[in-house]
Amino acid sequence: MVAVKLPKPEEKLLNGTANPQRIVHLDLKGAAPKVKYMEQIFPLFSSLGATGILVEYEDMFPYDGNLGILRSTFAYSVDDIAEIKRLAKISNLEIIPLVQTFGHLEFVLKHEKYVGLREVEEFPNTLNPRIPQSLELLKEMLQQVMKLHPEAKHFHIGSDQVLDLGMSKDSKHVPHSGDKDLGKLFLSHVDAVAKFMTKTWPGIKLLMWDEMLREISTDVLQESGLPKLVTPVVSNFMPELDNTAIGSWISKYQAAGCKDVWFASAFKGATAVDQMWTQFGPHLRNHLSWLNIVTAMHKYPQISLQGIMLTGWQRYDHFSVLCELLPVGMPSLGVCLQTLKHGSFNEKAQAEVRHILGCEIKLDKELWTKVKWDTVIQKLRSELEAIYYPDTVEEWMEENVNYEMNQLRMMARMSLFLALSEEIFQNKCSGPRPPETSDTSLNISNLTVEDSGVYTWRIIQDKDMMFVCYEGSIHLLLRDPYGVHSPFYRTYGSLLGCVLLGLLAAVICFKLRSRKGDLPYGHPSRERQQRGDEDLSDVMEEAEESV
Repeated sequence: MVAVKLPKPEEKLLNGTANPQRIVHLDLKGAAPKVKYMEQIFPLFSSLGATGILVEYEDMFPYDGNLGILRSTFAYSVDDIAEIKRLAKISNLEIIPLVQTFGHLEFVLKHEKYVGLREVEEFPNTLNPRIPQSLELLKEMLQQVMKLHPEAKHFHIGSDQVLDLGMSKDSKHVPHSGDKDLGKLFLSHVDAVAKFMTKTWPGIKLLMWDEMLREISTDVLQESGLPKLVTPVVSNFMPELDNTAIGSWISKYQAAGCKDVWFASAFKGATAVDQMWTQFGPHLRNHLSWLNIVTAMHKYPQISLQGIMLTGWQRYDHFSVLCELLPVGMPSLGVCLQTLKHGSFNEKAQAEVRHILGCEIKLDKELWTKVKWDTVIQKLRSELEAIYYPDTVEEWMEENVNYEMNQLRMMARMSLFLALSEEIFQNKCSGPRPPETSDTSLNISNLTVEDSGVYTWRIIQDKDMMFVCYEGSIHLLLRDPYGVHSPFYRTYGSLLGCVLLGLLAAVICFKLRSRKGDLPYGHPSRERQQRGDEDLSDVMEEAEESV
């Protein structure tokens, strides 16, 4: 059972349309998974209740020709796209391509070649809609993507967070009357993109984020004709939704002529820009709140809910840090999909999540535990390398692991100092005792050669309004398992020394006995000397006889 108290809406399903869709968002502008990992997760998506995938390619699409510079170093190949489509088809998942066509174009406008197309020269996020080359660039991008997705039924053109609109030099030279004209400027650009898409690929259904439409009046939106070309996707990722505000937006789109509407929730990537692990509670409450909106759709009879897109943001923008990775967000995705499927996260939904994922979801359970960090980090890197490309692995490790491990090493050193300080106070000594004579043995792991050296410490203790200062230094050594300070060296080094001394004594005895002639075979030099003396005597006797 779930041990967290959450609001429970009525047991009603997504029944705003005959075949409501539950689309899982794959944000590839950061930590794009390898294709072989998709072979594992696509069947899982389908089992959990997903009906399609919203693929936000960004720089992972294999652009070629003039657009070749847009490709990431590890961008998918044309064959990779074909394999992704094949895997999705096997799992009965519709692929909806997403290409940003206004805001969030950092991956394009960051290149020097396209600096002139920026709305504001200093910021590479928004396209300048008043420059003709802007639309030509988008047409070429859209053509290349559609060439590899000719079977697409839906296509998402993004268009959210169009920052600094109307701030370009071109716009400043055009007289306008405030927000109304900025809204028309926005609509005219989106309308041009939409007309190009529907004319080139008749029958395709276009989608767009509704964020920029919210501040545009109903009359202006209706006059633009855009509601006949594009379906708005109402997005909100907060745990508790403002039902009144969302209701007003739906009413506006209905009055402006929209026949359909989509909703967008979040299963990960919406709680913090640098979130490491996915919190279940906020995302579950977000989906429960959206279900409350779903049950109120009967208030808008002229507009039909087509489904919900479960977004899983990987970065807040192209230059931002990574949010929680997709594998970390899989349990949350399971909870959210089953909640949409069953109308709440009831016992049946929990049972299905437990059966499909092979684990029980405890929404209130802490993730902290005692681990062997070196082993965990090595295994973590190995698992990441199996799913992601090298750039993602290095970025995520640097952002979330390396810094934290350095902090742990610092804490380990501080633990040593605190342990020795406590020992000093207990024994009321004026300085630290050498580690060799200490009653306390403290082993610290995760140290390197660079951590060794002499550390100076100073402690001030308050004793009856008098401050006593203890200070000294600690020599921190890195003890190699087979180094000169190791038990191995001390034990076997002493034994080896004894053996060498024995050998030296034997050699000395051998030399002494040899010189005394005690050896059975005599000393070679002594024998030669005796033979020489005998020869000399014979010569002297012969000389005397001759005389």
